[in-house]
Amino acid sequence: MNCRSLHHVLFTSAMLVCAGSALPTWAADEIRSAEALLTPETGIQSPQSARRDSISLPVPKRIALDPVSAAQAESVQAKRAEESKRGAPKQIGFARDVTALESSAMTRGQLVWQAQPDGGQAAAIAIVSPGAVGIRLGVRIFRLPAQAVLRVHAPGDDDASETSGQKILDLIAANVLSGDTSEAAHTWWTPTVEAEEAVLEIILPPGVPAETVEIALPRVSHLFASASTGWEAQGAFAAQAAALSCHPDVRCYSNWDTVSRATAHMEFNEGVYTYICTGTLLNDNDATTTIPYFLTARHCISDQTVAGSLITYWFHRSPSCNGTNYDAQRRQLDGGATLLYRTTSTDTSFLRLNSTPPAGVAYAGWHANTPTMGMGVTGVHSPGGDRQKIAFGGLSGFASVSVGLDNSIRSYPSDSPSGTTHISVKWNNGATEAGSSGSGLFDNSGQKLIGQLHGGEAPSACSGKSSIYGRFDLAFNAKLHEFLDSGATTPITPTPTPTPSASTMPLRDAVYFYGLPVAADRAKTLVGYNCDVFQLLLDVDSGYTDIVLHESSATDYPDRIYDHAAMFSYALYSAASRKAFGLRGNSGGAGQIGTVTAFGYCFSSRADAKALLHDAATGTCQLSNKTTVSCGTNLPAVHP
Repeated sequence: MNCRSLHHVLFTSAMLVCAGSALPTWAADEIRSAEALLTPETGIQSPQSARRDSISLPVPKRIALDPVSAAQAESVQAKRAEESKRGAPKQIGFARDVTALESSAMTRGQLVWQAQPDGGQAAAIAIVSPGAVGIRLGVRIFRLPAQAVLRVHAPGDDDASETSGQKILDLIAANVLSGDTSEAAHTWWTPTVEAEEAVLEIILPPGVPAETVEIALPRVSHLFASASTGWEAQGAFAAQAAALSCHPDVRCYSNWDTVSRATAHMEFNEGVYTYICTGTLLNDNDATTTIPYFLTARHCISDQTVAGSLITYWFHRSPSCNGTNYDAQRRQLDGGATLLYRTTSTDTSFLRLNSTPPAGVAYAGWHANTPTMGMGVTGVHSPGGDRQKIAFGGLSGFASVSVGLDNSIRSYPSDSPSGTTHISVKWNNGATEAGSSGSGLFDNSGQKLIGQLHGGEAPSACSGKSSIYGRFDLAFNAKLHEFLDSGATTPITPTPTPTPSASTMPLRDAVYFYGLPVAADRAKTLVGYNCDVFQLLLDVDSGYTDIVLHESSATDYPDRIYDHAAMFSYALYSAASRKAFGLRGNSGGAGQIGTVTAFGYCFSSRADAKALLHDAATGTCQLSNKTTVSCGTNLPAVHP
């Protein structure tokens, strides 16, 4: 392969490298004891909300949807009934279209910007879905300043969940880099507001014009069950029952408190539905780091875009044994997650949460030994989304599992672990239900995780039923040892960071843009200075563009790409100090000049290496920190 450029290479979930380069590998060290792994989190809780005392907002435009029709409710109920037969996660909500805000132009027309005391600007909009017990807003991002702050809250609530523009851009970048270029990948789902109405505020600092915000709110997720209703479906969805009342309360077993503090209730969006599952925070055995690795089921989190919508709830439990309220420590953690590994074999999804879990959580222990028949085991989970429960039983056997095209599950039992992917558990006190999926199974001797829940018999009582769990030992040996065992990896950040090829050069600088319009005659060019390797990842959102590779005095090397073709990767490797990718459009009968999503990565051994976007039409350069400066004559010519 010619290492001057990776030409017309289809981008998949793995980064492509030049021939002869090597990706890093890691080997598993011995497994540490549970005592070494059960280390409580002592870090500072990241802020999840902020008061709006310093913000002066106009009265938000209020977009009210029609009440859910009987036909809509019947369709959702039928979908849920179908999914429940084949072991899908429990559904608690569905998407509703907001036609008044379906495009960026329509949304822009509803936003009224108001000057702020600090010189910035702010706008707000409210959406009502009558009868909802909770609501999430699906915000389609076309263009968003990294310095923006987006807040969401219920009307009259002085506290608002707050997310930075940079965090949203990073999340969408991770989705796109996973190979998903759909509208869903460019959608940010807000934290849940437990009300039928949610207010979205957009705050811009001084010097950032309102024109830099291009968003739409084409849909919302209408929740018909939530913590506020005890997870009993409401209104037209009341036929969906809450969890059984006979499950043992985890708070009645103080010796399992560490595992309880490591277990989280999950809420996420896939397609047009909102689902719930359970997951577990896992420790690695590197005492110098605290990385929020999170284990759940693949049938819960199936891809990066779904992971990006994830909300976790910590201390989702009673305040005391058989209490009827929630623990005062209960916290919602937004920010999504980065999907690190998934497999259908053991129904495993392994994530890294993008936000720091709240103070007081625990990181659960694990071991990768082969489980043994008859061993005592315990599961901690949130059946039906309810407060945490606990189940006690024994390992009754092993199983191989096949998943049909409709995701239905078939289990093939075995008395031997050889050739199997799952373990079977017989419960003598407790059970699992929809909503428990993904929860951890622990051995009784050391409270170490040995699997995550795939499915089980629908319980009519809280004893005597069986469940199957994906084997952690197999997933660990296949991949998870690279993250959890000593010396596995450095912490992974949610900002997309492709693996440099042909060397171990650090990533010095990076620029990325969404919905970037392509102008004629290469007016916009991504430039790398002093980069040993300058790499471009490109997706054409609409129309087409010519990509012109340029190194010093090299001649044009044009390549026309049309929308929906694929995501492409290019890299320049020469010794030239200046490397550039020109984006060129020329209508000339070839169709619409396009818009693109583009990422430029500068790998270099030099600390002064940088990446930027040069706009020849304005003579300005946009740097990686999103600031725009005048290039003037200080910028060498970058166009061939």
